[in-house]
Amino acid sequence: MTILRKTANGWWQFEGNQAATDLNHYRVVSLGEWLENSDLLLASKKSLALRLAPTDALRVVGRELKHFAIILIEFPTFADGRGCSQAHLLRQRWGYTGELRAFGDIRRDELDFLARCGFDTLELPPGTNLAEAQATSAEIVIDYQPGYEARARAGT
Repeated sequence: MTILRKTANGWWQFEGNQAATDLNHYRVVSLGEWLENSDLLLASKKSLALRLAPTDALRVVGRELKHFAIILIEFPTFADGRGCSQAHLLRQRWGYTGELRAFGDIRRDELDFLARCGFDTLELPPGTNLAEAQATSAEIVIDYQPGYEARARAGT
């Protein structure tokens, strides 16, 4: 897997094919699994990662986000933007400060927008041209809408 991580200056940095936060160190659970087995999962003492599908309702897990070191948000198709809404809500409404990782059908022209929604890391699909993805991200320097973090917007 190819992982890009957002740096302090807002650019994406290649983490390599084995990311520093390799998911093998975490117990990755779906929302359904968490709701059914949260007590057992917490008793295992292994760091947890929550995998969210676009249809998962955040309100059922909102108060329990402190238990997850990473939240993985799926983008099953390019046209499905619900993951962006989930990321924004996790950051703004629920105050989640851990790692948010987007995965699935992510295109290079979305990198900047995903960062503005609150994602820290992106798991790019196999076959993505990394150099092109990073170059495309560097081309976008002005935003037309506010994002998760403040930065220069058009007209300011």
